[in-house]
Amino acid sequence: DFLGIENVPRFAITMGVGTILDARRIVLMAWGENKAHVVARSVEGPVSDSIPASFLQEHSHTTFIVDEAASKDLVRIKNPWLVGPVEWNPALARKAVIWLSDKLEKPILKLIDNDYNENGMADLLTDQGPAYNLNIRFFNDTQHTITGWPGGKPNADDSSRPETAEPDSKRILVLSPDPVDAIASMGGTLDRLQEQGHQVTLAFQTSGSLRVPDKEAIRFARALLRIAGDYPGEWDRQAEYASTIISKLESKGPNDVDSPDVRRLKGLLLRGEARDAAASCGLPPDAVSFLDLPFYEKGRFRRFNLTENDITLTKDLLESVKPHRIFATGNLADPSTMQALSFRALQSALSSLAHHRPAWLADCRIWLYRGKETPVQPNEIEMAVPLSPDQLTQKKTAIRQFVATDHYESHALNHNREIAKRYDLLGMAEYEAIETFERGPTTC
Repeated sequence: DFLGIENVPRFAITMGVGTILDARRIVLMAWGENKAHVVARSVEGPVSDSIPASFLQEHSHTTFIVDEAASKDLVRIKNPWLVGPVEWNPALARKAVIWLSDKLEKPILKLIDNDYNENGMADLLTDQGPAYNLNIRFFNDTQHTITGWPGGKPNADDSSRPETAEPDSKRILVLSPDPVDAIASMGGTLDRLQEQGHQVTLAFQTSGSLRVPDKEAIRFARALLRIAGDYPGEWDRQAEYASTIISKLESKGPNDVDSPDVRRLKGLLLRGEARDAAASCGLPPDAVSFLDLPFYEKGRFRRFNLTENDITLTKDLLESVKPHRIFATGNLADPSTMQALSFRALQSALSSLAHHRPAWLADCRIWLYRGKETPVQPNEIEMAVPLSPDQLTQKKTAIRQFVATDHYESHALNHNREIAKRYDLLGMAEYEAIETFERGPTTC
């Protein structure tokens, strides 16, 4: 969560479960999709030492307050047809049929009436069945999410495609809160968009300096110091700078924050990694930009505060690119993370622009990619972009440009393979890997 031991707080206030249960009233608050699994286990699972919050089930006056993202794994939200009667809209029906296929490990087209009846979906069968009709409908819906043209296929019938055919060359803005986010989540799609003639701008919203280990900055400074030693008198300023960086890092205490010049150096080091990663995804240097949003530069993990300047910088980027499509993430993230604040900056910038109604905004659409949150489920996917083995290798090369990666980023390729496997089990074509997207608001 903190991208390095040096960013983890050294002190915390803790309280035992017994003391908590002595309270007359308890309120537990949780938000962000990465909390969904533990919220569900706390509320609906057995009381267990492995989930201390599950002991709250035994308290007489406990309230859980969660946002929509943190509630996603509760049965009443995830599988409401198992709890009681539901109103079957198309999205819920698709979710149920894919869940049934997953649960029974049967392709969608092999489901039978009895499968629906025995799994809480008899009313769906009655209203919209028989099983054959439901199977065909949701097999086709799922199949139509698959496309090798994430920016739309020119001169093609787009009535059953995720993207529109026109304009055939779109201005596409890809926003990456942390420099590695977009590379790990949609590196193959970036390559496809560029290869298929779209005008792609990859904007790294923050410098990501907090993820760069001290040792990397010290390694650079020492190398600079050695080079300066070969040019006595000519590189004195560089030598002084390198010595200052080394001194500050070596004297930094366990609770100290980096000085502005150290953070700038770390940001520049990561900027180089990000450029190399973008190049590995087929993007030319002029397709890459860096926002360095101030909320990140002035904050620490879990201590970020969005400012008006963050929104202005985001709005300026939008007005400069005038995108037909925006790819973004962070809508389901914990509100305290850089991903969530970067997404809020986008929302606020678009809201501000909407008052002026620029012509380009009317044609703008948003695609959401999933980052470090809970992996996307097949029923949530609205565009699935298959990757060939070569593209997956290329994406692996791109991710490896970053010296420091977290668990999600290191296993991003496995997530892509897992989605392809799940699509295969639903009865779709077999692919090496798949990157996934959900639709954002209908218009920006």
